[in-house]
Amino acid sequence: QHSLWQMRTHLQKGWLHYQCGQLPQALECVQTGLALQEARAPGSATLHTCELLALRARIHAHLENFDSALQDAEFSLRVRVELQGQVHSDVAQSLYLFGHLHALQDQLDTAASYLERCIEMARQTKLELHPDLGHALHRLAQVYQQRGQPEQALERYEEAGLCWSQYLPLSDPRR
Repeated sequence: QHSLWQMRTHLQKGWLHYQCGQLPQALECVQTGLALQEARAPGSATLHTCELLALRARIHAHLENFDSALQDAEFSLRVRVELQGQVHSDVAQSLYLFGHLHALQDQLDTAASYLERCIEMARQTKLELHPDLGHALHRLAQVYQQRGQPEQALERYEEAGLCWSQYLPLSDPRR
């Protein structure tokens, strides 16, 4: 139980370092968390493993190490599907990550496909106007804009704004 709390602590510290742009420290926290998970349950993956790998994928993406980012995202998605089933809000978040990673590499058709699947699943598993859905709609709008589809981009931006206005506090800049 103690190692589980340590792993969670490293995950939270990793996210904070990531949000502050301290990527080496974030990566160190993730690596420590993964090592604790492996020591706790050798050879098995948990939802905490998925969260750690998803964070490591984001860190790798910022470091422009896209092969490692996609590898971590793929493993995280596979484990989430095994543990939570094909349709789950966490699986939708993994699909978002894939879409985001492909968009960063200008693989816009692939990015749009993952983001569209994410949005469809988010609508099946969450409240219709959840902020997570807003993030996916906003990212898809960016992809549509990059592909030269301004009408579709505008629709998605408007949907994202509606999601955020329903759930985010008035002080949030996304409103």
